Amino acid sequence: MKIESVKVIPSPVEVIFTEEKEVVKQKMDEIYEQNKEQLQKRQIRGFREGRVPRHIIEDNIGINNLYGKILDEAYSKMLDEFDQNVVGLIRINVLNKNGDIPEYEDLKMIAIVDVEPKCSVKKTEFSLKKIQPEIKDEELEARINMEINSKSRLETIEEDRTPQKSDILIIDFEGSLNGKVAKEACAENFQYTVGKTKFVDGFEEVLMEMKAGETKEAKIKFPNDYPNQKFQGRKVVFKITLMDINKNYVPTIEEAAEAEQKTVEEYKNAIKERLLKLKEQASENDLEEQISNQVIENCEFAPIPESMVLKELKNDNKIENEFRNLVEANKDKIDEITGKKIGNLNDTELNRYRQSIYSKYRDSKERNVKIDLATEQFCKKFKIKILKRDITAFFDDAISNGYFTPEKSEELKKRMETDKYFKKYIEYGILNKKLILHIKEKFCE
Repeated sequence: MKIESVKVIPSPVEVIFTEEKEVVKQKMDEIYEQNKEQLQKRQIRGFREGRVPRHIIEDNIGINNLYGKILDEAYSKMLDEFDQNVVGLIRINVLNKNGDIPEYEDLKMIAIVDVEPKCSVKKTEFSLKKIQPEIKDEELEARINMEINSKSRLETIEEDRTPQKSDILIIDFEGSLNGKVAKEACAENFQYTVGKTKFVDGFEEVLMEMKAGETKEAKIKFPNDYPNQKFQGRKVVFKITLMDINKNYVPTIEEAAEAEQKTVEEYKNAIKERLLKLKEQASENDLEEQISNQVIENCEFAPIPESMVLKELKNDNKIENEFRNLVEANKDKIDEITGKKIGNLNDTELNRYRQSIYSKYRDSKERNVKIDLATEQFCKKFKIKILKRDITAFFDDAISNGYFTPEKSEELKKRMETDKYFKKYIEYGILNKKLILHIKEKFCE
């Protein structure tokens, strides 16, 4: 394969590459023979099934559609032989006549690709300061109160009375519009905290006049700006049953200590130790953040291709889940551009909403890309290398922490042998940990 770069700096790069006609012809024949039986079943006017000439089938389907696999394989071959690290494909075109894959001449293609940007180290000194964790009396007191409050429980009020402020009520309610039950206004065993739970004006007033075991009907008008359009400005008839009236009981420190089979002093010390560990971890996190910031500051970067940032965004499951939750929460709202319900939009139409989520995280993902690039260069400067035992330790830790099963671990190890991009992804993570450890040991006060 012949490869030449037309435009190298800045990214994107135009790469022209050529596959020899003998290779192309052989692959075309292989693809046709592999699919011949299915292709001959196509119904083409003027030809009987099984008697359609090959060139007619090629014209009917389209050369590039039928033999597109050749383009994919040629591109993959180019990536293996190209002397730069390609990080994203923008587009690929055939330069032969009519843009078609030729049968009897060399296949010439042009790929517009993003390549890994240059990163150079300007400075190898780091100025770090580790926060020494300390616990003040008021912090410990607040932590003790927080942990005791976390052990609170509901206690049913046995007294025959109506609800009071801060009571926690267990209620069933059913709302009807024009005599028909509206499922959006119904709930069972709903926990309602007097003075805190927000629903609709007038609902709590009805509850405040009830006793446990009572059922009441009430007609309540919803405001014109209520979030659910179905109820805006309309009167809903509620059937409300007050099941229980409860109080939130917070144990004493003596009760909390006894529950853990400790004295009060032992209980306080245990909480103090947990708080100290949290502060030590926060101190380590702060130190690693200092290192990451200075790793970036100490390097000079060529412009980061958008494809690298986009890959980071697409590979983040939390971002994708946030997008899905946004669509689900707004599925009944009308999209201003299309006039459709958001829940009925196709993937292309939904892309605007995905991009709005991406825009929130774009800067942090570009920062991740810079950290990876800078990590690689600093590791070269400090002569930090990945050893076989580092790979083993990475997967052993992942298994012990529940990230992978042993079977998944073996599958990913094998993938590293064949997928150079996945291999580099794993190696970046390992190198980053080794670099942070090295910088801590050498530069931390």
